[in-house]
Amino acid sequence: MNLESTNIVFILGSGRCGTFQISKLFEENHEVTCHHEFLFDYILRSSVLYKMQQEDKTSIKKLLIDTHQNEIKLADSKIWIDSSNALPWVADVLLEIFPNAKFIHLIRDGRKVVSSFYNKFPKVMYNDFYVKKLATWLENQELEIKPPPYKNYWRPLPEYCKCFIKATPKNRFEYLCWYWAEINSHINNFKNSLKEENFLEIKLEDLSSKKEHFDHFVNFIGIDSSDDLFSMIKKPVNVAEPKNYFLDASQTEAYNNICKEVAEKYNYHDKDEYAVKY
Repeated sequence: MNLESTNIVFILGSGRCGTFQISKLFEENHEVTCHHEFLFDYILRSSVLYKMQQEDKTSIKKLLIDTHQNEIKLADSKIWIDSSNALPWVADVLLEIFPNAKFIHLIRDGRKVVSSFYNKFPKVMYNDFYVKKLATWLENQELEIKPPPYKNYWRPLPEYCKCFIKATPKNRFEYLCWYWAEINSHINNFKNSLKEENFLEIKLEDLSSKKEHFDHFVNFIGIDSSDDLFSMIKKPVNVAEPKNYFLDASQTEAYNNICKEVAEKYNYHDKDEYAVKY
């Protein structure tokens, strides 16, 4: 497939924001190839290293050409999508390789993202063991073993980044708060590099509840909307545990200390935390 004839779409988000749900929408559409986190562990390691200034643009570009560009060329699809939380950190490189690509910023209330990661994925997101192993390697790369491309290790650490959100996390919960605020700030800054017609910002809450928002989303991708597709986005999928966890008082204080400015930007701060209907 010729790159110029393929509608390339990258969906950027924090994770736990509906990216897997979106990939399920297009499974039966033979004109669409939609990946959820394409070659995730390999891309994530390099993208996090790039965010932490441990890998340069040349190596990232080579990786994305070997992975994403070659796969798009081989795919027999009019539309090619990757929906992944590994991509925001390397979005600028994606834009260099695919200057006509469309980018979607999919955002969700940070309280739901943070509480989901914190309670449902204790070994995957900022687990103390993996954070310490990564930090130890970063401090002494000549002597320590570089962690393999296994997602448990690879999340950016603020002390090694040029950050939009200044914070010094003291525990796993605060790392998750910083992650949500930082990744969404990173995407918001990246959008300034794009043509207006190639960028869409949409909330998961609107996507799954307001048909006009859903219609705009799928039309932006290049697909006709339908009631059947809209019904699919309403029900959560890839649910690790069908249970709502709400922030307690101390968690709410920590979240507000780190995330308040970003939450206010996206009009989440003054709204009550909602319950997901599983």
